[in-house]
Amino acid sequence: MTPLEDLLSTWLATKRWCPSGGHAVAVDLVSSTPLFDPGHDAVVIFHLVRAHVDSGPVLLSVPLTYRWWDPRAPRGGPGEAGKVPAPPSNVSVVGSLTLSQAGELLASCGVPQHSIPPDEPFRGPEKAGVLLKDAGSPPPWQGVTVRDGVFDSAFTRAWVSALLGDSPVGALHYPEQGGLWGEILTSEPEILRELAVENPRVITTEQSNSSAVLSNWGMVKLFRILSPGSNPDVAIPVALSKRGWDGIPDVFAHVMLRWPIDDGHRDELADVAVLTRFLPESHDGFELSLRMAQQGEDFSNLAWDLGLRSAQMHHMLRDVFPKEEGTEAQDSSLGCTLIDQIRWASREVPSLTDVRDDIVTLGEALQGLPELDLSLTSEYQKVHGDYHLGQVLRAGDRWVVLDFEGEPLRSLMQRNQTDDPLRDVAGMLRSLDYAAAIGQAPSWWRDQARQQFLSGYLSESPDTDRDSFDLSLSVHELLKALYEAVYESRSRPDWLQVPLGAIQRLTSHLNHVLTPDR
Repeated sequence: MTPLEDLLSTWLATKRWCPSGGHAVAVDLVSSTPLFDPGHDAVVIFHLVRAHVDSGPVLLSVPLTYRWWDPRAPRGGPGEAGKVPAPPSNVSVVGSLTLSQAGELLASCGVPQHSIPPDEPFRGPEKAGVLLKDAGSPPPWQGVTVRDGVFDSAFTRAWVSALLGDSPVGALHYPEQGGLWGEILTSEPEILRELAVENPRVITTEQSNSSAVLSNWGMVKLFRILSPGSNPDVAIPVALSKRGWDGIPDVFAHVMLRWPIDDGHRDELADVAVLTRFLPESHDGFELSLRMAQQGEDFSNLAWDLGLRSAQMHHMLRDVFPKEEGTEAQDSSLGCTLIDQIRWASREVPSLTDVRDDIVTLGEALQGLPELDLSLTSEYQKVHGDYHLGQVLRAGDRWVVLDFEGEPLRSLMQRNQTDDPLRDVAGMLRSLDYAAAIGQAPSWWRDQARQQFLSGYLSESPDTDRDSFDLSLSVHELLKALYEAVYESRSRPDWLQVPLGAIQRLTSHLNHVLTPDR
């Protein structure tokens, strides 16, 4: 491996978004796209990296900045001529390279080499690249610090400059070429320049992506694990934003990456980032409901509003994205799906073997009910896909929906498929169950919140057949709880009892409805 690949091998093991299990992994660079930093503080390169983890190779987006340093120089803030920027926080540092290692790397990435004036050795050159050969003998620099670009204002300035088309290299407006390209959606693109005035405030709690707040009103989300194709967390908000729906944060721009495969004979394309409005005065839906559950505070009105907003989301998705015919894998009854789900879940969670036979029996009973044999060809549409309280914000007097990426354990192809909107409804009901259980809410809190959420949701469809709706919804809740049991067993074992309790309760209820003679 190259020196950079050696650094990345160790560094990626510390990142929650890299599925390495905390172990160093073999990596190789797939593509590298230089970007121009208008502040002349660093060389910026957007790397696509292949990491060879236990489950197979995965593609990771890894933007990096490269800064030259000299221990003899006085320290200063970013952009102060004649001074080295103050050392970045350890969380953002990938490692360091020698001058010769950096020179070879940047040359291989297509970064042009330029001399640096001896009287200003600590800022970058006037163009995209910097380097070494005419820097003096010996050069004043002692090495190059490699930093995660998400934490660095140089990266923010570089990709905003490229989006706006005023970068001499790396402009993001040439979809027929390899590398990065993007689309600006706001009618006032000049406001984007305000986003690059300070270091990003990175949100460190995320597991699969990296998000950063820019100037307290912009939010950039970088998708770390890439799969070729359209990411629903970009495609859906972009489409809804173009329709003017106020149920999502404003979408200002999105960025894609194209890279060669098959020895350059073909290209792949993936979404890598989306820029939306940050809502600083908003409240996370799960944190809000958890606090109210802990305090025994009535959530009914907020739950009703959330149900209404959820129905509006489904109506908007139905209007924007036409219904699609399902695939053979999707075109199956709820009964078949339930049987497959319990067999999968019981292999992952041994305690589910106690209810496996009962749930298989429920699945077989559902197959005998043609009115519930719903297929995607007639009933299904685009949905949120991972709908819960943590995916909504309370902003003033309205709910705002986030994160249309879908369930993290599902493939990109599965997350792009149409589905039954009741899957989203079930997901939110399960989330209310979590808030009540973890918040140790009074006994009335959960049932009342659930009832009001459903009342708000059905207010948009007053002619709904409640018997069929309730039965289908209970099945979807059970499917969701089985998924949760697998997720919690892998990620949060202390929370496993929440879905296990729901599985017992829903199985008992469905047994009473579907097999009353047993």
